[in-house]
Amino acid sequence: LVSCPNSGMSAGLEQTANKSADALLLCIDIGTTAVKLLLVESATRRILYSGSCNIEASPVSTAPRQSVMSLHSILAAFSNLASKIDSHIDGDDNMLGRVSDILLCGQMHGIAMWRSEQPLASCSELVTWQDGRCSLEFLQSLPAPSRPEVVAPKSGFGLATLLWWQRHQPDRLAEFDACGSAMDWLAALLIGGSGSVRMSGQLAASWGYFDLAGQRWDADSLAAAGLPPRPRLPDIAPVGHVVGCLSPTLLTSLASGHAWAGRLPSSCRVRVPLGDLQCVVYSVYAPLQPSTLSSTSTGPADFDGRAFLNFGTSAQLGFLTSEPPQQPSVRDHAGIDCFPFFSPDRYVLLAASLNGGNVLAEFVQTLADWQEQLTGQRCPSETVWQRLQVLADEAKPASASDPDPLISPTLLDERCGGGTQGGSVLGLRMSSCRSLGRLYRSVCLGLINNLLSLCPPAALRQAGIDRIILAGSALRRNAVLRRAAALRFDECQFQSIVLEDGGARQQPAVADGAAGLAAQFLDWVAAGRGES
Repeated sequence: LVSCPNSGMSAGLEQTANKSADALLLCIDIGTTAVKLLLVESATRRILYSGSCNIEASPVSTAPRQSVMSLHSILAAFSNLASKIDSHIDGDDNMLGRVSDILLCGQMHGIAMWRSEQPLASCSELVTWQDGRCSLEFLQSLPAPSRPEVVAPKSGFGLATLLWWQRHQPDRLAEFDACGSAMDWLAALLIGGSGSVRMSGQLAASWGYFDLAGQRWDADSLAAAGLPPRPRLPDIAPVGHVVGCLSPTLLTSLASGHAWAGRLPSSCRVRVPLGDLQCVVYSVYAPLQPSTLSSTSTGPADFDGRAFLNFGTSAQLGFLTSEPPQQPSVRDHAGIDCFPFFSPDRYVLLAASLNGGNVLAEFVQTLADWQEQLTGQRCPSETVWQRLQVLADEAKPASASDPDPLISPTLLDERCGGGTQGGSVLGLRMSSCRSLGRLYRSVCLGLINNLLSLCPPAALRQAGIDRIILAGSALRRNAVLRRAAALRFDECQFQSIVLEDGGARQQPAVADGAAGLAAQFLDWVAAGRGES
């Protein structure tokens, strides 16, 4: 257990349950396009503040097929939110002073590097999950995992990127001694970079070469791959582990540019960061069947036949299972991956598509660009979104004699495909090519079809799935996408369940990941579980 200054106690989960009733949780979700934040009252689970701030620099390609983000832009977005907390809450001018724990989750797979003694001044960019520098030829040159339960590296996975650097830019690695996800970097920054980086199994699995059963790196395969000595791989820590407490020195140094830093207590504990996937899935399943989320559950192993479809920047279709990861199953489909959940005997099986809300956003940007090129004037993106929804509603229904075009909107090549063919359009006719509403409707349906090609309906039925929960920000905001999903699942004989805003846990629509993060932590504390 970690002892924090001025706290008067060890920082185990069991102590959290006994803290003052006015203690708060600061929950941070670092996404691909935005940082989201919740401030939650531990005793009542009441959400005191919820906010989202776009990350100033969206993922950019510095070279073909490469996608990176600035860590400093991520910090700036978080600071923007944190600085607004006190002004948005009446009756308390220092809410941050009541924060007992900082919980982090966010985008998986990506990797950043830094110097442990200077995580702010000396850090690399974040190579994101959308990065495609690792070609199929490069991935095939890497050693195969040593055991069936080891996650294989794929394009955009942290260890694949690290080994790519080792082969193509080895001098760059020598600059840094630490590495991790964007959330691990922020955690290291908050605790002053002290000690080795500690990463959850959830995030480690998203890097590849991680043993799901043993919860450790696949040392044999990494040695065969020529893993460099620098930067040092993170140590694996269990869910709920305290990576450290806020660094008073760092808080002082940050205070000039980040006013919130000086208001957080140095006794505040930083918990090991988690994956946004697992937190979103928790927020999806918990309102429906909380008992199945416990490792002591006697409920059905297939979670009562419910799978989930989550649409954010990317898209995922999957379900929870208690099946050991080394056993033959639907996981044998090339498009389906297995990741750890919150307890040792629970896993998430899913098809993770790189093409989700980002494709719809690109479609909107393309239309705005075309208008600007043709007229010299640019329509605001929000207006384009609204008009597309209206046009799709007003568009002529497809029929056997006049079908909608078949659009495969795979702007990003899927990890399991290995190809570089991009998207395609088939069956474009005079009657449909002039209708933006029909084209947009076809793009939405194409995204659903792409997910079902990664996780075929037969694989879902094999797992006992008969219902699909529709969740995620893109589905909530986009009625056309929601109808496309319901239509395809109905054709495949699955019932669609729309998860309304709020749900049993009253999570705000702006922060599914952060809400799941807070709910899981408080449920765990309430269950009296201690820290490993």
